[in-house]
Amino acid sequence: MKIKTSVIKEFLVIVLFATQMMPRNIGYKYAIISVIFLLALLLDRGVKTYIIPDFLCLIYPITYVIAGFAHPYSSMIEQMVYFLISFILARYIILSGVSSKQSFERVISWIIVLFAAYSVLGIIEAFTKFNLFDSFFNRYVATGYAANSMRYGIMRGHGVCTISINNGILTSMIWAISAYRVFNKKSRNTLWILCYILIGLNSLLSLSRAVIAYAIIVQCLIVIKCGYKWLVKRIAIGGVILAPIVLLLQNRLSQFFSAIVQMFLPLLAVFDSSFYQYVNASEGIGSFGQRIDLWGYVFKAIKNKILFGWGYTAEFSVMIGNFRKTSIEVHWLLLLFQAGMVGMVGFICYQIWSLKKIRNIKGNLNERRVSFPYTMMLIAVGYFFVLFTCAGFEDLQMFYLLMALTEAYEVICLDSNRRFPNEISVLNNGIDK
Repeated sequence: MKIKTSVIKEFLVIVLFATQMMPRNIGYKYAIISVIFLLALLLDRGVKTYIIPDFLCLIYPITYVIAGFAHPYSSMIEQMVYFLISFILARYIILSGVSSKQSFERVISWIIVLFAAYSVLGIIEAFTKFNLFDSFFNRYVATGYAANSMRYGIMRGHGVCTISINNGILTSMIWAISAYRVFNKKSRNTLWILCYILIGLNSLLSLSRAVIAYAIIVQCLIVIKCGYKWLVKRIAIGGVILAPIVLLLQNRLSQFFSAIVQMFLPLLAVFDSSFYQYVNASEGIGSFGQRIDLWGYVFKAIKNKILFGWGYTAEFSVMIGNFRKTSIEVHWLLLLFQAGMVGMVGFICYQIWSLKKIRNIKGNLNERRVSFPYTMMLIAVGYFFVLFTCAGFEDLQMFYLLMALTEAYEVICLDSNRRFPNEISVLNNGIDK
């Protein structure tokens, strides 16, 4: 039996997303992506026009490479190639393989299933401290302090990432995609609900304030989009189910919510020093003030290197009292320190392009309640805010893939409008009625 080319290309996209479960510092991850790209290229029988992104998007990889060459280092070519593979080649694979509404929906389904399985491993890690990726890939990740410390007796799992907050952000993005699938389903499906619960639980178990805020706000806005009647009905059902549980576990729940409140209270120390009393170093809970102070430290460090920064291998170091700080937990500042204004402007251009691309999508694929562009806009805006609290690594690579999927969605919508303009118009007008 002959397998259709479109099916093979779709399978390659699924394998591409599966490679995100390989650590980013494992070189053969990029070799696998390159092979997938070559296969997609072969199946396309020639390079398609979409291999090169829009100019505003293209500024980002150009400035990334320029900033790298401004401060040469031993593994520079290797790192530049890795970046271009994850940004350019991965994008081509998705645009080549996702060419219809059916293929888009199947790829979304596989992404959710893959990360539901990944979330099972994350939940196990939270309560047993066992990380399968560290063991399988024989890698060492520092745990027990800072972002990878224990909090309330729970291990803040880093999964395939090296830092728990990046892992939490990555799974929060997929949780939003899972919500998009669950809330658009015409009939209840236990598999998608189970996947939704597993991915959501894994996200929240990061116990990072930024991740929890990001994940919950995005989920709430997706739920609100489903409509007033839909929302009231679900709240009523949830209230009936949860009422006896709350009554039985009210003491435990009181302790839980008290712990959550105390975890967020140190953020107020930025505005009022009296809230420093809630800083609890033994639980890995600090204030947000150190990230605010970072702006001053970094600007001082790069005042003579403002154009190209200090280079991608430069080490940041500043004494804060008796403590030497060597990490930069704000993505913009990390870019500024490493790549200067050139690198930071390139990334800002990519962000502007991302938001414009999502906003300018015409039409939809007749989702019942929540459209994919709406979901992606929430993911993107929220993610850009979260990057003020961390530096993007594995989560940023996942965002590249989701934006490529958004481009594929736009192409499918345009193609549908060209082929069935009247039918699409009627269907779109009937959504949510």
